[in-house]
Amino acid sequence: MAHPISLLFGIPVGLLIYVFLVEPLWVLPWLERLTPGILYRVKTREALVALSFDDGPHGEFTPQVLEILERYEARATFFLIGERAERNPVLMERIRAAGHEIGNHCWRDGSVLGHSRARFAEELERTERATGLGAPRRREVEDKELTQRAQREEHREHREEREHGQSRKMEIEDGKEKTRVAAPDSVGDVNPEVAPAIAAKAASSRHTPTRPAQKSAPTTAWSSLRFFRAPGGVAWPWQLRMARERGYTCVLGCAYPHDPMRPPEWYIRWLIRKNLRRGTIVILHDGIRDASRSVAALPDILEEGKRRGLRFVSIGSLIDGSGQEAGSDRSMP
Repeated sequence: MAHPISLLFGIPVGLLIYVFLVEPLWVLPWLERLTPGILYRVKTREALVALSFDDGPHGEFTPQVLEILERYEARATFFLIGERAERNPVLMERIRAAGHEIGNHCWRDGSVLGHSRARFAEELERTERATGLGAPRRREVEDKELTQRAQREEHREHREEREHGQSRKMEIEDGKEKTRVAAPDSVGDVNPEVAPAIAAKAASSRHTPTRPAQKSAPTTAWSSLRFFRAPGGVAWPWQLRMARERGYTCVLGCAYPHDPMRPPEWYIRWLIRKNLRRGTIVILHDGIRDASRSVAALPDILEEGKRRGLRFVSIGSLIDGSGQEAGSDRSMP
């Protein structure tokens, strides 16, 4: 008969192994309550799923992933290691040119649990510089300045239009005689000799379109580093808080087949297909030493999503397209 102490410890361990390998969706509400500052999924009524890839760019596997995504007209978020992005600027620009989003995955591949505050902040900043994309807070300030500038320009043009449309009087000298002419909108009491010319001018001004006010350029989901994912998915609460203070949303996911551990391809396909539904955030790796299984499983995953009527997008597009709050326990039916 089993010893009670063995049962006492065996049941929790078995449950943890089950949750780790199976990733049942019923555990997500508990995770979201325990870690409210982390995004695992998004509440949405749209048929959208977010793809994400970690640890790139990789010279061999990232191009293969990009080709598959292009074939299926899918978009994704690539959480890049800063030093690898700096070494592969052409590949990084290829990711951006294809319409994919870039996230911050710190400067080096490895745990950040031993980092000081200064080193952790430095790794975030160096990755921002390597990708050529500013921190979210810095970008928000720039966008606010652009918006204010556009609003000032718009107000100035509206003021000029009002001044142009106000009644004005013009003096026309014909020899010694002065004829007072009303504004073009009122020509009833104008000198008959000049009335036709004034009427023609008024008609012309009514049909001349006004120059539209200059607007600031729209901010796309990949115009700044909006999202942070800690290497290995593990960070101290104060590190997540520092990232949020810089404007980042800290993201994990709810369909992660642990591909760095080199599981069989069938397991990668099975786990993601099992958890594939509206609002899911998928985690795969293109920057590990051997990502061949993930790359091989990707077409099947995209085909399954297509069969279910789901569209694969970046995390930013999933949030922006949802119009709903993120991380709710009702985000998935």
